[in-house]
Amino acid sequence: MGGLDPAREYVERAIERKRGVVTANKALLAACGGDLVERATAAGVDLAFEASVGGGIPIIRTLREALASDWVTSLAGIVNGTCNFVLTRMRDHGDSFDAAVKTAQELGFAEADPELDVGGHDAAHKLVVLAMLAFGARVDVKDVPTEGIRALEPIDHASRSASATSSSTRDRARSRRLRRAARAPRARARRLAARERVGRAQRESRSKAARSGRRS
Repeated sequence: MGGLDPAREYVERAIERKRGVVTANKALLAACGGDLVERATAAGVDLAFEASVGGGIPIIRTLREALASDWVTSLAGIVNGTCNFVLTRMRDHGDSFDAAVKTAQELGFAEADPELDVGGHDAAHKLVVLAMLAFGARVDVKDVPTEGIRALEPIDHASRSASATSSSTRDRARSRRLRRAARAPRARARRLAARERVGRAQRESRSKAARSGRRS
């Protein structure tokens, strides 16, 4: 069951009656997940929502259990499959936004009304849930900067690809400069050591010549 009402009422009622709850309702969790977790903990029942965000990874269990003793400093990733598919079609096939969405719908990657996904709202809900688990933060979904992908056009991908190529070229040049700079002190040290060896050999040669002259 999606949405806030009556889903929230049903979940709260189940918790009050000491029933464990399993839900994939990310909108509900984004709106009142912290409160529901506290209610479930106080009642001594499970509130499971692995399928709400990245169920195939999985990320929820990883944050709740595997990383429970660690500090998470940042989160980054692709959290919406529909947007990922649409953007990939636009980049790799040159499809327009509408054509890419239509293909996604035909293949079952997009809903009949894809606004929740392409408008960025699904991703915002998921980020709120992840922030709650990773940082212990209670974030209002209204405070999450949200921008959909409707305004993107194939030319945006072309520009981005050209920029990425240029950036890659600059990065390689910078890397070469850094390697040369890193080698410079070692090269200078080798030159100084070589000069010292030559100087030592010349001093020893002069010393031997002087001792030989005194004996003669």
